[in-house]
Amino acid sequence: MRMNWQKKLNEALGLKIEGQDWGIENADPMRVHEFIAFFEGNIISDPWEPEALAELIFQSAQEAFEKDLLSLQDQRSLLSFYAKHRLKFPFTEKYWLSLNKSEWKIAQLLSDEKRGA
Repeated sequence: MRMNWQKKLNEALGLKIEGQDWGIENADPMRVHEFIAFFEGNIISDPWEPEALAELIFQSAQEAFEKDLLSLQDQRSLLSFYAKHRLKFPFTEKYWLSLNKSEWKIAQLLSDEKRGA
């Protein structure tokens, strides 16, 4: 029997159960690297896991940026993650790229990376 993706990720990452805004509610600006590492080592058991994890990563990175905790090296790590894995989370990518770039720094970073800027 397949485990619910949310339960699996909550248990693995010590997160709380949330509904529609799981990635937003569980975002943590101090855990961006941890979330990226988990994504890269995770064995996917449900097709929504990459989407949920990408939302968690991008929201966490946005909060890190807002608190001036996202260094240039952190930004490079995030962009490397995005370039390597973006095809695994098309819905999350589309959402973040649709945000106002002047208000959402991570949306601007992703947009620049996608364009090859």
